[in-house]
Amino acid sequence: MKAPVAITALLCLFCNINPVRGGQTTNDLQIKQAIVSMQGRIVDLTDPLQPLYDEQFVSLRKSMSEKTARQVVELIRHGNLTATQADIGALLLSGLKEQTYWVVTESLLTTNTDEQILEDILSPPFPYGPGYANTYKIEYFRKRLLLLKTESPGSHFDSTFDLILSGEDSKDYADYLKHPHDYGY
Repeated sequence: MKAPVAITALLCLFCNINPVRGGQTTNDLQIKQAIVSMQGRIVDLTDPLQPLYDEQFVSLRKSMSEKTARQVVELIRHGNLTATQADIGALLLSGLKEQTYWVVTESLLTTNTDEQILEDILSPPFPYGPGYANTYKIEYFRKRLLLLKTESPGSHFDSTFDLILSGEDSKDYADYLKHPHDYGY
């Protein structure tokens, strides 16, 4: 996608245009276009900081409304994004306030969600935010996470569940905020 088209898509996204077209709103298509545009520039998601160097990513992440976040979640949930695009979407969502993030992303806490995307939702790289690290204090989310862990036995990210449920992830995130260089950031 050319830069003017991407900028136009981003500007339209903020204008909140919403006529329906083929089951997806114009806003859904604009969000997807913005993510596809970012994907073209963010070539290496194995480097967790690379998206933070993309101006459009940072701008959308900082200004994301709850409504737009819910649309990103729906695009992920219904498989309307490739795995890489969904990873970018998950990282975009991590810019929400913590409790809003939990409420908006809760529908992705299912075995139907790709494991990599689920792991990105539960425990994004620390520069993006705490993810679900602090949910260990809330009984409702403890039960949700325990259930999800039992529904996906032998999952490659069992340790993620264990870190969250034990409160270790929360402690590590608090320590990261004080000493990011100790975590390689």
